[in-house]
Amino acid sequence: LVGGAADKIGFSYDFIFEQPLPAHILELIEMNLRTLIKEDQPIRFASMMRENGQAFLHHNNQPLLAEKAGEELLNII
Repeated sequence: LVGGAADKIGFSYDFIFEQPLPAHILELIEMNLRTLIKEDQPIRFASMMRENGQAFLHHNNQPLLAEKAGEELLNII
């Protein structure tokens, strides 16, 4: 996961995969996302100190986002 966004229309996420995904996998992802949408889960945002955010992202196997957090100029991300 390298990013994402949400607005009143919906949401999107950007991913980088180490290998190409077969077409049937994309269908499964779409089906699971539609299920998540139907559950109407709230979108939560969190603010934290830059270093804590970077550690949190590393802990959750998000190295690209952790690197991005570490490069932020602001102390709160």
